[in-house]
Amino acid sequence: SRSEAESPLLHDWNHVFMVYCDGGYFSGSGNDVVTEDGGRRLHFRGAHILDAVLTELAATRGLRNATDVILGGCSAGGIATFLHADWVASHPSISPSARFSGFPQSGYFPNRGVMDKWMHFQHNVMNISGVVNSKCQAFHHNKPETCIYEDVVAPFVSTPLFLWQSATDADQLGGDAL
Repeated sequence: SRSEAESPLLHDWNHVFMVYCDGGYFSGSGNDVVTEDGGRRLHFRGAHILDAVLTELAATRGLRNATDVILGGCSAGGIATFLHADWVASHPSISPSARFSGFPQSGYFPNRGVMDKWMHFQHNVMNISGVVNSKCQAFHHNKPETCIYEDVVAPFVSTPLFLWQSATDADQLGGDAL
């Protein structure tokens, strides 16, 4: 809330909402264009979008001067929070003295193998390997794409994370919902 009475801590903070647009958790970093069966040309450059938004916020909205920064998102945005918290915390647009944390919401999709083909596609075709936690990928060098799963990558994330998970999220209930 922007009301000081309702939200004495956060009422005067800046809030930025980024629309999820790349299908790869703001992680695609490939320069190649992928042509789909139907002839559509796909560009997977979500990591470049995230970098550009942070750079723009630093230049025009004072992000570099922020004393407290919370990165958060819901569902796919929650997955992106796990994947990018450390990278964003160390981005030149964030002051090294800022208190930084992540708040993934309903983004905890454990490794049940249901999404393995999609994770493989994201890792190898969308080229998200350059963005996903390098410590996790080194540890899981035989299957680095599993580092997209939150229960696999979470032990390697050094940014404080405050998880919020819906108890009624259909994707989280029953292993076949995905």
